[in-house]
Amino acid sequence: MFLTEQLALLPEYQHTERPFSREDEEQLKREAAGRIRAVQPLLEHLVTFKLVRTMKQEESGAVKSKNLLNIRLRKEFLRVLFHHVAANTVFFFVADYALQPYVRIIPIDVERGPLVPLPPELDSVLAAAVSAFKAKHGISSEQYAVPQQPGDRVTVPTLPMALAQARALPPDQFAVEMRIATAMYRDKMLITHVLDLPRAQADIAAAGKARNRFEAQDKIHGPLRCVLDFADIRATR
Repeated sequence: MFLTEQLALLPEYQHTERPFSREDEEQLKREAAGRIRAVQPLLEHLVTFKLVRTMKQEESGAVKSKNLLNIRLRKEFLRVLFHHVAANTVFFFVADYALQPYVRIIPIDVERGPLVPLPPELDSVLAAAVSAFKAKHGISSEQYAVPQQPGDRVTVPTLPMALAQARALPPDQFAVEMRIATAMYRDKMLITHVLDLPRAQADIAAAGKARNRFEAQDKIHGPLRCVLDFADIRATR
């Protein structure tokens, strides 16, 4: 056991002369995941675990190290616009990483995790989730897109066509997005009213190298960390 009930490292592991071994680090992460799973199984699939080692120089000049476990919400879930719960599955509707008028739909089984690819028997459940999203935000005449590679999408007019396209790809690349008309996206999506959308998009596009682009996205999306309503999610346990 490495952790306290509050998911902090036990005192004997906070200050170690040597970094953790890879085996110990993996065991620590499994322990943290298990603790979170016991509280709410879904949360395990929404966060990342990272063991970090900080160094601090004391007044005496000595350098003291401290080990910490960071638990962070996955970046894609910083941009959640809507979620729908059905059939022990949560369908997250997530804003595009570059704030273009696309909404990615991420299905996560509360117990098993991301459903990649989505089982065909859940197609009707996905359609109901899409209808709920459209009704809440007043979306109509949308299209659907299937990412092929970064920055490249195939657009089709219906959800069944998008599912067929997505299932033709390698299983681990399965993804479906909703393509909303630009004017409607700017009018209906709250995120576009919180941000200066054209400037945010320009900042991301101008960031250049991949690492810098993601840093720009973090700066923009950071203030939008979503407080999800887990009342419905708890009901699926």
